[in-house]
Amino acid sequence: MKLSHRFSQLLDDIWESPHKDFLLPISLLFGPLLNFGLFYVGCAYQENAVRTYGFILGQLIFLALCGLAFLSAVKHTRLSKRFWICLGIIVLFYGCYFAIGLARFGLDDILKDYCTYFACIISPFLAGVYGAVSRSDQKFFPLMEKISFFVFPAGLIYFNGLIFNCNPFRVPYTIAPYLGMFGYATIAYTTMPLLFAHIVQFSVRGTLELPITHKNASHPQLLRAIFIAIYWVAIIGSGTRGAYVGIAGFCILFVLSQLIHREPVGRAFILSSVLAAVLLFNIFVYAPPAMSAVHRMDMVFEGLKQGQLITARGETEGIQDKLDELVDAGIDQQVTSSHPEQQPANQDEPGTGSSSEMLKIGNRGTLLKLGQKEFLNSPLTGMGPGRFEFKYGLYPHNILLELFADTGLSGTVPMLLLVFFIFFKLLKAGWKDRAVRYYFLFLLAFAIRTMTVDRLCDSVVFLGGLGYGIAFQEFSDPLKKTEKLAAVPEDSKTDEKK
Repeated sequence: MKLSHRFSQLLDDIWESPHKDFLLPISLLFGPLLNFGLFYVGCAYQENAVRTYGFILGQLIFLALCGLAFLSAVKHTRLSKRFWICLGIIVLFYGCYFAIGLARFGLDDILKDYCTYFACIISPFLAGVYGAVSRSDQKFFPLMEKISFFVFPAGLIYFNGLIFNCNPFRVPYTIAPYLGMFGYATIAYTTMPLLFAHIVQFSVRGTLELPITHKNASHPQLLRAIFIAIYWVAIIGSGTRGAYVGIAGFCILFVLSQLIHREPVGRAFILSSVLAAVLLFNIFVYAPPAMSAVHRMDMVFEGLKQGQLITARGETEGIQDKLDELVDAGIDQQVTSSHPEQQPANQDEPGTGSSSEMLKIGNRGTLLKLGQKEFLNSPLTGMGPGRFEFKYGLYPHNILLELFADTGLSGTVPMLLLVFFIFFKLLKAGWKDRAVRYYFLFLLAFAIRTMTVDRLCDSVVFLGGLGYGIAFQEFSDPLKKTEKLAAVPEDSKTDEKK
């Protein structure tokens, strides 16, 4: 009895904690934040026990915390049957996904990696449920700005490296291991959501609380402008095109949202225009030598002029004429490789090429075509979990296409129905509640990114958004009235939903 009483008291403490609202924003950035912490103590680049086991231990501790928060939400609210049905659909989908993969293909390297990645994104799902029930979305962007102070030193180091051509983050992406290592992509995708927060807060002229002192900054807009400038230059210099697309999508959606709801749009429009102008200047006019990665956009523009999507050089010549041959090869054959040093498992099989002629896919346009053909080749059940990446050496870089190719209609349709249900529920709620609307825009911006970068097993925001969406307003017991969005001035707040 004592043990159960202590556990119950622990759940009560979590529910009443003044820091509980941090769980939602931290959950979407926890892995990268661990990486930055390891970088600050000098353990980010080479293999070492502190980096590897520190990352694993940190993930396990955070998973336990998110699990306790989830149980706390279940204890303190009476969640509806609709929530449990949606939760059952998600558990059934992922359970069948991995069970079918194990039954059909065994625990090969691809499925093992997928399981590892997926274990790291369960925490955002649990935190999403807790955040929706506790209404942590009301303080999401102000808390994101607080987290930004922790990331800022690394962002500044990267910024200085770009300006003075002494970048310390030049870790080859192809050899950067998952646990604790980070390079240009981590910089870009960690600062991207923080940039979203600064854009929103700058546009609504919200207060900015300084860390440690808990005092409001005397010149918050100037401080935000510095954060935005440094983060945006770092993102541009990283050459991460998925971040470009995500940020462009967020700015457009945010400006349109302000116009539709007849709220002040001037600052948002001007800021978005400045960000676009800086990016275009660096692409077409001048970029410092250390920011040469921005010219990766050149090949995209060249390809679009030809009606193609070209994202990389070095793709095997004539591979477009071999797509049908590649698709006809068995799903257990590794027919291409993303890296020249990798050799296919079955070099003598049709479509695999030979040791002297290595087939290599470099463009995401080719991946999209292969994904479409693989789906049409097996539209009902798909290739099987992880088979696209196993076969082609790369995942499709598009969650929707990955669903169609790997799971077919049987897996894609239930998940899409759930996503559409969440979409319209949050759209309706966001029409009356500004905090929900801004967080909804945040999720939509990442949804745009999932169409260019992410994959199903490690999309943190996708699973976190599912947790938040299925739990939002799915409780019958009334909660205490939550605080209004801290970023919004009193004279411009709209009525909250009663």
